[in-house]
Amino acid sequence: MFLSEGSCFVALPEHVAGPLPKITISTAAPVVSDQATVLKPFWDGMDLAIAVPDQGVINSRCVARVEQLKPSDQTRTAREINLIRITRAGQEMRTKMQVTKRDYLTLEAEIANDGLSIGQGTSGAFAFVGSRPVGMAIESDGVNQARFIRAEEILLNVSRFAEEQGRAYQLAALSETKVPAEHISGIAIRSVTSTAPPTLPQFGPANVLSDGLFVTGSGVPFDVVLRLDHEAVQRVNRVEVEAEAQGYAVPNQIVVSLSTEETPRRFRFWTQGRMTPDGAFDTGMLAARNARWIRLRFLGTWTEGEIAVRSVRVE
Repeated sequence: MFLSEGSCFVALPEHVAGPLPKITISTAAPVVSDQATVLKPFWDGMDLAIAVPDQGVINSRCVARVEQLKPSDQTRTAREINLIRITRAGQEMRTKMQVTKRDYLTLEAEIANDGLSIGQGTSGAFAFVGSRPVGMAIESDGVNQARFIRAEEILLNVSRFAEEQGRAYQLAALSETKVPAEHISGIAIRSVTSTAPPTLPQFGPANVLSDGLFVTGSGVPFDVVLRLDHEAVQRVNRVEVEAEAQGYAVPNQIVVSLSTEETPRRFRFWTQGRMTPDGAFDTGMLAARNARWIRLRFLGTWTEGEIAVRSVRVE
């Protein structure tokens, strides 16, 4: 995330940005989140995109300059780099890697410690030498290796875009609704039911509220219905769903609907979106709506197989 020509931009892999025009972005701790508009001005085959955050809380955290992507003599020849990833809680995870190959556009590196591995969701993480970025992770051929777009290649493309076209994409309005960064615990959920039966009794839908999995093989579409743990209606801003990608089919399109009735007879459409292939779905912070019940309708999957939903979180 960087400033250029007075605007804030986020560089990320094109495959991470996905097909939708809006994504949700979050910062390191103290965590703030907001929506951003995805732009893909680069040529086909280049795994690079730009996101422009809505003019809200995230812009106050946008302090790095795009010029910091310019390499130094030290970064061009460094053999050891630090891969930095951000957890959902906003904490930094640092992994030392050894550079094994450099070419004109990319560099490759492998983890220095044999006991460690690169987890899912690493794409988009940056590697650094000291405080200077040297590349952005785009793919991996194994659990201990990653390929990076070199920082100078990102600099060349995003700085030219920012200088020539970036001002046209500045977003004038604040996001509709802001939730304080300290509101991280979410709204308590009383019960979870589903129209799809679990594969085994121990894999029931209530597992999404604990450390288990809700596993079903009945196919799509199916519904998961959440009862919020309050008698009065609650103001709902956001829904996040996490699915297990390893060994299971990952859901694709999800429709979110709400009901304020004590016994829900009908649900009203609220929003819909697509879960990423690595199992993450996030509506982002939306204008608050009243709800007692939330219905998640799963309409498809990326591949064939049983579906395993790991968690659901409501704000």
